Amino acid sequence: MNKDFSKEEGFTQVLLALVVVLAIGAIASASVPVKRSYGSGMSNVEGVSTLAGHTTQGSPEVKIVNSSGATALVAGDAGAVSAFPLSINQSNDSVEVTTPQGSQTVAVLPSQAIKNLVTGGVLNDVTSVAENNSLASINRLVTLEDNSGVLGYSVQGQKKHLLFGAIPLKTNVSAFVSAQNGQVVESQTSLMGRILDKIAP
Repeated sequence: MNKDFSKEEGFTQVLLALVVVLAIGAIASASVPVKRSYGSGMSNVEGVSTLAGHTTQGSPEVKIVNSSGATALVAGDAGAVSAFPLSINQSNDSVEVTTPQGSQTVAVLPSQAIKNLVTGGVLNDVTSVAENNSLASINRLVTLEDNSGVLGYSVQGQKKHLLFGAIPLKTNVSAFVSAQNGQVVESQTSLMGRILDKIAP
């Protein structure tokens, strides 16, 4: 009887030590960012639909919304706030963005960029940009910006993990998706997020 009690006590101590190590690792690694780069975001990507032909039946209407000094590209339940001037070119139904590098065309809508992140397993939920105007009603609001000459969407969100197949955990993720081809250019998460990607995808 005493041997069984000793084994149970030893198992409890090992389990407790494992929990303590995981907790310390989670706290220590939560602030260590890990960045991944995927590609340039400028080349064509097979299977990605672009903005051309967005007026087809079933596609969301594309709008430029100006609200309290903020300008956004909105299509359906997703939008992108931009610090740059936006306009719709009526001759070819394209969205033009005037950046310091010159005029660039948006080929991928924010909703498609978000879909690419979810489909690629980079994140599960989008954390919308905080706005205190009419843009606050948009469910998934990201930022349209220029990152080293690549026009794209900066997206903040969370990725869900199931540790040991039962314990739900979330890690914060930030990603940049090209507005020219929909390619995920880079993503950043904590070291703990990277570890969970390996052991609890």
